[in-house]
Amino acid sequence: PEARRDELNAARHTIGTSALADARKAGELPFGYYARGWLDAQGLKVAQGKLKQRTVDEYDRLLRTYILGELGGIAIAAVNPAHCEALLTALVRQASRQGDKKPLTPGTVKHIWDVLRRVLRYALHHGAIATNPTDRVDFSASRATGDREAFEHHPLTAEQVGRLAAAVRGDVPGLPEYPVYALMVEFMAYTGLRAGGGEWA
Repeated sequence: PEARRDELNAARHTIGTSALADARKAGELPFGYYARGWLDAQGLKVAQGKLKQRTVDEYDRLLRTYILGELGGIAIAAVNPAHCEALLTALVRQASRQGDKKPLTPGTVKHIWDVLRRVLRYALHHGAIATNPTDRVDFSASRATGDREAFEHHPLTAEQVGRLAAAVRGDVPGLPEYPVYALMVEFMAYTGLRAGGGEWA
């Protein structure tokens, strides 16, 4: 018994045992704790001029609106791929909470998923989890559009782009003149420029 006690005491002071104990404690903290830590880290990026405050505010809104209610109180080490997949499935089927009650757009679902993934990556970097459970969920297979009809693209022909630009420029009687926007119409049509949130990348 004394030899075993000495062995345990010696093991308690080794780096490996200490690290395991620290990881266990870190893993017992809730998802919400790491979400707050991650948001605080984004705030530091704002202070350094690397990120816009409105982007961090949007991260915060997405967390509070769509993620923390489901995962906030769960120990971070207990969050598994099944939790993440269930959240993703719920998001795909869920109506927006912004008042219009329409299904969430695939873009919004992607933004929410990205926030979830980044919080879990933050926890991974802090030794609270061994792997990021979102890495084991096939996000692409879950991006259903619900009962909405499939969107069909109808790109403008070169002639239609020209007519639109002319109308915006003021070449059509009775319409206001916006020459700068006419140039923008042509620029967007011929460069493939699209709307997007670059800071989400």
